[in-house]
Amino acid sequence: MTLAVRLAFDVARYQLPELPWDGELELGAGLFGYRRDDGVFVIESIVPNREAPRSHYAVQLDGELFAELDAPGRRLVGDAHSHPGAYELADEEVRPSEQDVLAWRRSQEALETAYVGMIVAPTERWSGGFPFADSSRPRLFAWIVEPGGRLLEATVIKEPQWQHDLSLKVQFAS
Repeated sequence: MTLAVRLAFDVARYQLPELPWDGELELGAGLFGYRRDDGVFVIESIVPNREAPRSHYAVQLDGELFAELDAPGRRLVGDAHSHPGAYELADEEVRPSEQDVLAWRRSQEALETAYVGMIVAPTERWSGGFPFADSSRPRLFAWIVEPGGRLLEATVIKEPQWQHDLSLKVQFAS
């Protein structure tokens, strides 16, 4: 079975790159949108939780804040958070921690529907012979937790710009 998560053009082009994903502390955000009848998640907006307790290895997202923003046509469908040091990792090395998966499963149970978990990693850039994190072109890694706790892993597929979106193709995790 293959599922998909689509980021609206504004999310992919403007909202994601403008957030400070490359800071020393993790940053978290709620993903709002809807799931189409064909199973595709459509992410229409990202709401950062800048006041959340954060560290280099964790961020505590505020479910109450996201619940207040939840409304018909603008449903909380998941969350995204950064892994600040991941700019040094190859794509296949960026994985959710056990705490990430546990939190996503708890959120899925609370919402009683499939839940999108996304990790945002800055890209690596070199300047003056040294690597540094660059959040202007973040790398996205996503998983979906289905009811029952099954975790689906996502592969990023970059669509042509004229299609005005970025798609994530989701496949069963092994």
